[in-house]
Amino acid sequence: MFAVIYIPDFFLQAQLRDPHDTKPTALVKTAKKSNDSKARIMALNQAARDLQVETGMTAAQGQARCGELRILHPSEEAEAEAQRILLELSVSCSRDFEETGLGICTLDLMGTRCGDEWELGWKLVEELAKTSSLRAQIGFAETPDLALMVAQQADPVRSIAGESDDEFLQQLPIEALNPPPDITMVLTLWGIHTIGDFLALPQGDVAERLGPDALDLWERVSGKKSRLLRLVRPPEDFSQTVDFDHEVDTLEPLLFMMRRVLETICARLAAAWLTAGEIRLALHFARGGGYERAFRVPDPTTEVELLFRMLHAHLEDFEAKAPIITVRLEALPARGAKRQFHLFEPGLRDPNRFAETLARLEGLLGSERVGIPEMLDCHRPDAFRMRPFQEAITDQKSNAPKPEKSFRLGLPLRRFRPPIFANVAVSSTDQRPIQISSVRVKGAIADCRGPWAISGDWWAKESRWSRKEWDVEMAGGGLYRLACEGKDEWKVEGIYG
Repeated sequence: MFAVIYIPDFFLQAQLRDPHDTKPTALVKTAKKSNDSKARIMALNQAARDLQVETGMTAAQGQARCGELRILHPSEEAEAEAQRILLELSVSCSRDFEETGLGICTLDLMGTRCGDEWELGWKLVEELAKTSSLRAQIGFAETPDLALMVAQQADPVRSIAGESDDEFLQQLPIEALNPPPDITMVLTLWGIHTIGDFLALPQGDVAERLGPDALDLWERVSGKKSRLLRLVRPPEDFSQTVDFDHEVDTLEPLLFMMRRVLETICARLAAAWLTAGEIRLALHFARGGGYERAFRVPDPTTEVELLFRMLHAHLEDFEAKAPIITVRLEALPARGAKRQFHLFEPGLRDPNRFAETLARLEGLLGSERVGIPEMLDCHRPDAFRMRPFQEAITDQKSNAPKPEKSFRLGLPLRRFRPPIFANVAVSSTDQRPIQISSVRVKGAIADCRGPWAISGDWWAKESRWSRKEWDVEMAGGGLYRLACEGKDEWKVEGIYG
């Protein structure tokens, strides 16, 4: 079963998107291959036809018939936008479809759960009229060529799947086949004016007298031959940019537009059988500059509500430097996650909800304070960074290398976090610490070892560091680690044992 979505007077409808516009209108175009340089009418609306304006007239002749006739010229931008809307509607019904021409799409409904063709046809007609004010005609037949002829004659939905094709084709003019001019001339001389008369000719005589082109027409219109569709795949561009007419300085209009953009992007992803693995947001300000942020989706999805909540949670605490003039959203496609959980392995029930909670925490605390602490490979004590949280989907323990056996040498150091600031008295002769005064450790030092000088990042002025460490034994008992940073900044780092 095939369906054809046909938009009559496509070039005119692409510009007349207002259903309440009843002013007589004509679309004119100058023929490039003709010596006639006058602009001639190529399409009319019903109001112009009622006033006896006809296609082929010049613009002056049309206005002579109707003084209120509005003259329009073809617009490539309007035609591209209308064609894009038609393609998006087609891909929402079937993954296998053909862009037959401007204003024409052929759908292969085999393998799709379209249900009743009449219900589907009226649904498509109403969807186009509601979203874009385009008037469409839908035809259903067993072959693509028959479906196109049915759509061109539909009012606005027609199907010949349940009736004889001959009953429909009997009275159609031969021009509905769009035969070559030479074949049309011969058929006219023979007195053949309808497709029914053409089908009444013997197949062998058609091939012998009119050639292979006429035989191909005869086989296609009789349903004995069905051509293959030139399938169109959805574009792989899952991004959209919106330029605001006025500067936006509040959150509500920004969120409203972002939700509409997300709906469009998710529809494109669903058409390509993909999901959003990451969302990238870019804002451009009126005074120059911009802001960019990437949001990783823990469980790739095309649900608009989940993706919108992630963006909303971040923008609630976002402060723009200036009014926003442009917003851009881009989705990085990913395949849907397919995994099987182990019986005794815990996991997150809703990873996206968990990511939303993390986004709210980042808005309150800052992105540098939310994540997983990761030790840095350097000699600076307690040096770490916060990396974004990533929920393990597979069993990381089974893939992780087994830790090597370690041997404990000496007493363990139990660190104070944060370190305890202290006042330390040092010897005047060798600068060794002799007494400590702090909130936790007080008293004289009986013995000490050190200093051990360490430093790092000497090549960076902002992050360079150096310190001296001592191990001290208090007169009252206890082994501690002291550290001196800078000129006279002492800290009690921890206790041994």
